[in-house]
Amino acid sequence: MSTKYRLSILALLLAFFSCAKAIDEKASHLRGDPINIAMLRKSGDDSVIEDFYSRELVCRVDMIGLRGEYYFNSSPSDAQTVCATYLLGESNDLVEIEFTQFNVDCNDPANILQFFDGWTMGVGQFPGDDDHPLPITERVINVCDQRQRVYRSHQNGAMITFRLGQPNASFRIAFRLINNPEPCNVIAPEPTGAHTLRNFGYERNCSFSIIYPTDVTIMEMSIGSEENDGTRLRCHDGLDYVELMEGNSLNMDTMRSETSLCGQVGNIVRQHGDGNPLNPNNQIVPGSPLCDARSVSMPLMCHNSVVRLVSSNQYENHVSFRFNQMPITRSACPEEEVV
Repeated sequence: MSTKYRLSILALLLAFFSCAKAIDEKASHLRGDPINIAMLRKSGDDSVIEDFYSRELVCRVDMIGLRGEYYFNSSPSDAQTVCATYLLGESNDLVEIEFTQFNVDCNDPANILQFFDGWTMGVGQFPGDDDHPLPITERVINVCDQRQRVYRSHQNGAMITFRLGQPNASFRIAFRLINNPEPCNVIAPEPTGAHTLRNFGYERNCSFSIIYPTDVTIMEMSIGSEENDGTRLRCHDGLDYVELMEGNSLNMDTMRSETSLCGQVGNIVRQHGDGNPLNPNNQIVPGSPLCDARSVSMPLMCHNSVVRLVSSNQYENHVSFRFNQMPITRSACPEEEVV
């Protein structure tokens, strides 16, 4: 994944949401002010050998995705500023940071340095409370309290938040990407692509968050009972389903579930017909009772789109889909404002 794609993701994210000001030690959300995305600067050069890459972090918002070394030195101009650095890997990565240098007085209340297992911006966080293996209080880690050197996320995105009011304070981190053999929650690293969500037989919810209005096409899936030889809509009565959601924040509790699906898709033919596969470009109409198809698609017009797989431990569920960024500059969510 190129640096240009990472910066594009962050620029759109910041344009749509509020920038986090600080993470309260036991808070369930962050408060934020708007951010001028012109503050962003290039986070790296693809020609640089990643193992030797090093640069200073930018305050107040930055994003890193290249393996390497990053550092920050306090300055009087940033003494009252809370800075957020977003960490992002590929879909099958975990992100890890190691503090290789730590020159911060933890007894000085002017200093804040925290690691958050996920992303948060203004309202809500990803993954949501119901989709992450840890409670929110354990996802927010005060580095001074833990005094540990290495922090690792449960998905391909995490963040660090800091304010260094102490003169001459500094820290240095090594940023690494660790292969995740069983990815669950994912922040889309590209505006267009394909992905497969799996529960790997576990009772858990897995979500794929796309920070764009997007068109989602489900190409193949097997969710729930194998006796279902078609795709059923509105499957909330069952324990296993995939839902397509949209909204204008990271908070999935306030998102609209546009449709839910269960059963199977993939070269399905009509049970009573000529035996030929159906048109592969079936468009889902919310509320329609039944859809048997080789693929189903739906446009999600809000600023944040989510494909969410809800699973019991009774089935090996999976859903494969494509997503394509839609050329929409303003949210098409009715009667909803960007938060």
